[in-house]
Amino acid sequence: MLEVNNVTKKFKSSFFNKKMFTAVDNVSFHINEGESFGIIGESGSGKSTIGKMIINLYTPNEGEIKINGKNIIKNKFTKTLEFKKQVQMIFQEPDGVFDPKWKIKKSMLEPYNIHTKLSHDEKMKKIIHWLEIVGLSKEHLDRYPFELSGGQLQRLSFARVLMLEPKLIIADEPTSSLDVSVQAQVLTLMREIQQRLNLTILYVTHDLYLARQMCDRIAVMQKGKFVEQGRSDEVFDNPKEDYTKRLINAQLPPDMSSKEKTAV
Repeated sequence: MLEVNNVTKKFKSSFFNKKMFTAVDNVSFHINEGESFGIIGESGSGKSTIGKMIINLYTPNEGEIKINGKNIIKNKFTKTLEFKKQVQMIFQEPDGVFDPKWKIKKSMLEPYNIHTKLSHDEKMKKIIHWLEIVGLSKEHLDRYPFELSGGQLQRLSFARVLMLEPKLIIADEPTSSLDVSVQAQVLTLMREIQQRLNLTILYVTHDLYLARQMCDRIAVMQKGKFVEQGRSDEVFDNPKEDYTKRLINAQLPPDMSSKEKTAV
């Protein structure tokens, strides 16, 4: 479904300093349809840059990115509404997705106004359907973002992505801004919906607990490179690289086995 082949991304160190630094260095991986894949690592390791290249916010200096066999780099297709409909992103801060001056109803209508020619009644019917799927109701549509909790906003953000029925979802630290109890609720919801709709999801996260619970396979990233890649249970149970071992020891209790995923 998604192929990332030998991708490299470089940036200027600063506006005044033209020296380049490498954020992503010759990275390759693939994600099968209906699979969840996680990229884990510390802040600054380059993992979010990969997500932004896939969604076409950044252009790689080298390599190729294919979605369903089509190379999206420097491809006019990536500028089309169809591409933007197929590839969606769940951002770290859910309150940044919604205009604070708009009621939720207006924000939820916006994707359908851009991407469809449905009647207003048809749009509303679909919006209410997706709200119900994420555990919310039409009453939330008449509220402003500041009237809702972080967990409710992230559920709305997830619904807004699902509305367009994308082929690929990139979830960039989707629960890092939420309280621990709310994180568990949102992750449970995401897992249930992924299984129900056979979604393909790329998780970008520094949270090893999220990666262990949600991902079929993972890649461990350090300083722009993948240092280890494999099935989640194999990487967490038998890490081969010292960096992976240090990450796991720093975040996960020794009795937290990945062989049998616990309920989130």
